[in-house]
Amino acid sequence: MASTQKAIELLKEKNKRLKKRNQQLRNQVRELNYELEQMNAQNLILKNRNNKAAELKEIYSHPNEAPPKVVKTFEIDNRNESQKI
Repeated sequence: MASTQKAIELLKEKNKRLKKRNQQLRNQVRELNYELEQMNAQNLILKNRNNKAAELKEIYSHPNEAPPKVVKTFEIDNRNESQKI
């Protein structure tokens, strides 16, 4: 009987230690997930910044080329002209 009671007490103590360790590991995982989220957010910001820089580099990488021509079109309303004549 005493050996059974002693085994139960040892298992209870072991269970306590395991629960405590489990909680520590859960807390550590929570902290690491938070850090990972922060790093992912920073990575996204840097990717966006890098993409914008690449676009600007492409735009300004050909300084000797003429800028694209802007062609403006106008519609002429001839109805008023014919009425005046």
